[in-house]
Amino acid sequence: MADVGLLGLAVALTLVAGLGIAGYEEFAERRGWRWRNLHRPGGVALLLAAGLTAALAGLVRGNLFVGVALVVAALSSLAVLRRSGRFLSFLMLWVGAIAVVFVLDAEVAAFGVRAADVAFTALLLAAVCSLLREFDAAGAYGWATALGAAGAMTAMCYALDRSGDARLGLLVTGAVFGVISVVPFGAGMLGRTGARFLGLVIGGMAFRAAAGSPGAAIPVLGVALIAAALYVAFLPAPNRRRVALSLGAVAILFGVLAVPATLALLDVARPMSQTVATSRGLVRVDPRGGLETASARLGPLQQAFTHYARRLESRSVQLGRYVPVLGANLRAATVATRAAANLAGSARGLLSNVSVRSVSPRNGAVDRQALRNLNGGLQTVQEVIAESQQRIAAGGNLDLLLPQLRSGVRDLQRQLDSVEGRVTTTIEGTAVAERLLGFDRPRLFFVAMQNNAESRATGGYIANYGIVTMDNGRVASRTFTRTSEFDEARDRPRLLNAPRDFRRRYSQFDVDRNWTNVNLSPDYPTVARIMADQYRQFSGQAVDGVITLDPVALAGLLKLTGPVRVPSWPVPLTERNIVEVTLHDEYVAFENNSAARLDFLGDVAEVVFDRLISQGLNDVLVAAPVIDNLASTRRLQMWSPDAAARGFFAKTGSDGALKRTGDAVVVTTQNAAGNKADYFLERKFSYDSLVAHRDSSLAVQSTLTVQLTNRAPVRGQPRYVVGPAFPGLKAGDNRLYFSFYSPLEVTEATIDGQKLDLSAAPELGVTARSAFVVVPVSGTRTIQIKLAGLLPERASYRLDVFQQPTVVPDALDLRVRGAGQKGRFVFSGPVVQDLHLSLPAGR
Repeated sequence: MADVGLLGLAVALTLVAGLGIAGYEEFAERRGWRWRNLHRPGGVALLLAAGLTAALAGLVRGNLFVGVALVVAALSSLAVLRRSGRFLSFLMLWVGAIAVVFVLDAEVAAFGVRAADVAFTALLLAAVCSLLREFDAAGAYGWATALGAAGAMTAMCYALDRSGDARLGLLVTGAVFGVISVVPFGAGMLGRTGARFLGLVIGGMAFRAAAGSPGAAIPVLGVALIAAALYVAFLPAPNRRRVALSLGAVAILFGVLAVPATLALLDVARPMSQTVATSRGLVRVDPRGGLETASARLGPLQQAFTHYARRLESRSVQLGRYVPVLGANLRAATVATRAAANLAGSARGLLSNVSVRSVSPRNGAVDRQALRNLNGGLQTVQEVIAESQQRIAAGGNLDLLLPQLRSGVRDLQRQLDSVEGRVTTTIEGTAVAERLLGFDRPRLFFVAMQNNAESRATGGYIANYGIVTMDNGRVASRTFTRTSEFDEARDRPRLLNAPRDFRRRYSQFDVDRNWTNVNLSPDYPTVARIMADQYRQFSGQAVDGVITLDPVALAGLLKLTGPVRVPSWPVPLTERNIVEVTLHDEYVAFENNSAARLDFLGDVAEVVFDRLISQGLNDVLVAAPVIDNLASTRRLQMWSPDAAARGFFAKTGSDGALKRTGDAVVVTTQNAAGNKADYFLERKFSYDSLVAHRDSSLAVQSTLTVQLTNRAPVRGQPRYVVGPAFPGLKAGDNRLYFSFYSPLEVTEATIDGQKLDLSAAPELGVTARSAFVVVPVSGTRTIQIKLAGLLPERASYRLDVFQQPTVVPDALDLRVRGAGQKGRFVFSGPVVQDLHLSLPAGR
């Protein structure tokens, strides 16, 4: 409706302006005034109406080039330009078109240099304006052409979803129609002023569309070239011949200049694209092949890119830079090959001159100078990457490049961005490591061991912890013990220094007196801060970091250390059996030895930690992928009060933060049965969501279904494993504190088809809804929750799926649809890490 109103406003104001001018001329004629006849009053009416409509609609502010076009059109009506001849008039028009193209950022990347691209695009735009001027002189056909051009541009902008330009095109179309509708301003009334304004606006919109859309570039350029040809055809005979001969000479010159460059591009484009494709991961060293293999792989890449760059940089080939379109291809290819050669050489130099493995611990200690050397080498690579990115970006739009060349350049850009991100993160990591390893002062770390068999939101309840001190790059001391000592110190009550939402939701679980409930929130940074503060209150010592692991993390670390032996266990612990042993078998073996049972997980962690320090981290290139995998799956989570360290943990995904950008599937189940039945718990989720635009928001309707299956055995298990620990439960029953977090409102909640009452409270920026649910032994409970609500409108619908570290990986069926099936996402399978998806929301 707003666009229709704009069209009506433009027509109405044009009619008023036209009738006003007609009235003025009639009145001035009767009075005998000197200025009684305006030059081509239709153009003046068009200018007044379009300018006033744009100002009222706010389009001048949103499309600055409208104002520029108005100024250029107004200046073109000066008498001095009308008497100056066609050449000077066209030159002035070219200058005005340069201003419009510059303001618009609408240049077509013909040469890959902005100044040249702006001048070339403005030349074509000036030809469009001049063509409209000649059409206007031809009579009614000129107005038909103007109206058709304005309408076609409006339709194209709507099709390209360029709403601002589409509204502007609608305004111009209405103004043109309004002028035609006024009888005194019919055929032949466009004039220099109206023609130039109309040409600049329509042409500017066309070139901006061409610069931003590959689908629009070719037809727009084709129409522009046809317009230039028709402009020449409309010139008087002597001028037409001179212009045609001049253009022919230019074409021949361009042809001569283009031959060497074209041959070089055709010779280089395909192998360069293939070489770029094989160069993915230029600085990512393969730990299985070693540094020598990586350096050997980078050598031929550097030689190949250098060969291509020298071929393209030869003087005869570089003359092609002055040929439109070919110049953009040549510049992009030259810059890309030289950038790739420099990057490969820089990465090879890093691997040859800086020993990445030198930062690995030796005899349990890290060399500070090795960290600094690596940091310096990476900074050199970072500078080369930044320079390459800038040079490639300066090449402008890539849509006019040869397909193979365009693909190769974009692939290289993606590689540069990816490598730049990894290098920057690694530089930050070396600086953070230097601080946390205790080179300036001893650093104290709290290491918490989670037991997923009795689940909590961040993994499992924490019965054992360790205190590790780092001093001058080595482990100065370490002790592992039980967390129960916190709760035994009744003479020293602890305060719960936590966010208000945390206190409101979890104070009922006596977090300040019951340490095993400290990690009820799914946001690990929140939990880690509380753990650090609780330990400070207990011991009087502030820690420099909190590290949390579970038995799955220990299994991953055993890949680096090999099997370990624990004195209290009869067989070696390996990556294959450690999860089963620590989460189940120990309870059977130590059924009658509570002290051994309570200390076992801490003992295992201590042995693995000692072996990890002594030999498991001896090759950082092998260890890094293992640590990264454990962090991305929330098996290893880290926090520090140091801001730089927290930033590094966040970038590497090891901070365990609950990241939410839009809609969310965040479900937690926490053991409230006092047993280890979560070892046998299976969780399956399905989320079906329909998304549509509504006014300025995204309307979402979703159904969340959660199936909880308890596969605990009925017989043969210790009471400590299957219970019952509370009245009303029988052996094997699992009582869970079920919670889900969503920005949407609940319209219906059921469990096994019966109404489910959910408590609601704010947490982590959304509403958390919870209920206690008992899953009987060998039984399944099905919870279904229907949701609806509005999310802030974005270009896409975003959904974040939270992965709680459970013993058995969750199963997820996900289906998200945009209205009209414009967007669709389907996922089915296990969830081993958080999912973050984005897809268009259809209108």
